[in-house]
Amino acid sequence: LIESVLDHVAFTVGADAETVKALNLYNQGDVSLAGQKLVDCHVRDTFDLCLSKSDFGSRAKAVEDFNANNALMKKGLAVCPSKYMMNPCTGFPALVSIYEDASVLIQHSGCEIGQGLNIKAIQTAAYELGVDCGLVSCSATSSWIAGSHNVTGGSTTSEAICASTLLACQELKERIRPVKEKNPSLDWPQLIAKCYQQGVDMAARSVYTGQKEPGVLPDGQDNGPSPYVSYGCAAVEVLVDVLTGEVQILRVDVIQDNGISLNTAVDVGQIQGSFVMGLGYMLTEEFVWDEDGANVANGTWEYKPFSSLDIPIEFNATLLPNSPNSHGVLGSKSVGEPPLILSAAAVSAVRKAIQSLKQNSDDFCFLSAPATVEKIQLACNNNLLAP
Repeated sequence: LIESVLDHVAFTVGADAETVKALNLYNQGDVSLAGQKLVDCHVRDTFDLCLSKSDFGSRAKAVEDFNANNALMKKGLAVCPSKYMMNPCTGFPALVSIYEDASVLIQHSGCEIGQGLNIKAIQTAAYELGVDCGLVSCSATSSWIAGSHNVTGGSTTSEAICASTLLACQELKERIRPVKEKNPSLDWPQLIAKCYQQGVDMAARSVYTGQKEPGVLPDGQDNGPSPYVSYGCAAVEVLVDVLTGEVQILRVDVIQDNGISLNTAVDVGQIQGSFVMGLGYMLTEEFVWDEDGANVANGTWEYKPFSSLDIPIEFNATLLPNSPNSHGVLGSKSVGEPPLILSAAAVSAVRKAIQSLKQNSDDFCFLSAPATVEKIQLACNNNLLAP
């Protein structure tokens, strides 16, 4: 909604939408409408880097030239910044056990559903214990181990499990420490064998409930209703067939502020997947009800989820560098839901393409999401038929 408002403001005053959006970005120390004091505010950094990485200025001129020379195919290029308030990552137990063969098993209360939760927990344990990741594994989630826990959702479960795993590993390290001090030359397998010989309990269960440890666990600053805020920005270029309303996404450039990433490959995958999910929400997935309230878009003949042929031809995702998060686990930020809202740039880009049909028109193109083929075709025809 707010992107459409800013697009409309820019159109009305005769300014570039990107200029209007830049003027309305938050600054460091601002307080949001929700009462959140924005510390570590990187929204302007993500915006500037997005314009730079996407070569926005020269591409905008190329889009303008393309539209001037093509009557039936029009391009649009738009940018969308974002601010996403994260929920607290508390209430997820983790049990870490070190076995006699020196292997480490994590049994946690989160659900691995493709978001990379297990590998992040494994890396956290390996980092804290000082062992190779190959020695660490995660078992399937079971309520036998973690009977009291939160729900997997809100993009914060990975962060929460990593925090609980880290606390459990710290407890194990304290138990191991006296043995290690007396036997400094022992390697990891030998050290664990010695601990077993001395009857050390090698299983620890912990739950992160808000404990503070600078640089490791979130600090104690209270800045408002959210522990921290995630920022991002996306530039989207589309090609619109004005006769059919068909849209091809030519290129996407996403910049996401993810703090110090716990796993870059996982986080980039989450950014891309979340963004594509949002593209379906913004462009194709529409529910339609008849006069009796029945859903008539209950199959893929009418309801169109995004598919492999719909994704951007060129898709660039970049994590904002040098942006540690003092309010996150090991300086990180959660990822998953925040990049989804950046897909609103696609609607703005389509709107620009349609608007280019009538350069001298005083009428703003009102295009609501989802901007389906039908809506786009009707909007294009309106512009084509207008005097």
